Amino acid sequence: MANRTIRVWWSSVATGWMNFNWSPITSQSVVHISACEWKPSTTIGGKSKHRGGAQIYVKNIRPHGNNVEANGVEFFVQVGEGGALGFGPRPVVFDITVFDNPEQEVTV
Repeated sequence: MANRTIRVWWSSVATGWMNFNWSPITSQSVVHISACEWKPSTTIGGKSKHRGGAQIYVKNIRPHGNNVEANGVEFFVQVGEGGALGFGPRPVVFDITVFDNPEQEVTV
């Protein structure tokens, strides 16, 4: 499978757990997620990424999917204080990339 990325525009994100179901992801997938604030703009699509005033962290990324639960990814987002919105929810765009399964697994 080739690497695949989906861009997800969430209009209101606060610190907490999030989930996004997407069929290419399984429990064995390698998934990376990037995040930043966004705002409406005059560009094609009507949205643009911007640095914003808050620090946004994505943690504890857990791909899931098998015969029991839907394919997707669960992750924790931490939104720090910053800008006019303070600690409040803010619009955040996530780029979710799924890679091939790991070539090997090692326990140390």
